[in-house]
Amino acid sequence: QKPVTDKSKCIKCGVCYLACPDGAINLAEDGTYDFDYDHCKGCGICSEVCPTNPKSIVMFDEQIKNEDALNQWPKKSKKGE
Repeated sequence: QKPVTDKSKCIKCGVCYLACPDGAINLAEDGTYDFDYDHCKGCGICSEVCPTNPKSIVMFDEQIKNEDALNQWPKKSKKGE
């Protein structure tokens, strides 16, 4: 799997960047974060630690195009779900 970011949901907190064990997340010019897919191992830690609701980072099958992934983004979840 690979992480995909919905930059409209990113709060630019940097938690994903700090948690990435592979150094595969880079700061983008707009203050959000991009992934270096050549170094990413697909562990999903970035998605797990992302504090936004819905998550601004979601794991998708690595064959899916990022644009298609954005069209399948999960909706906001209620507490306890």
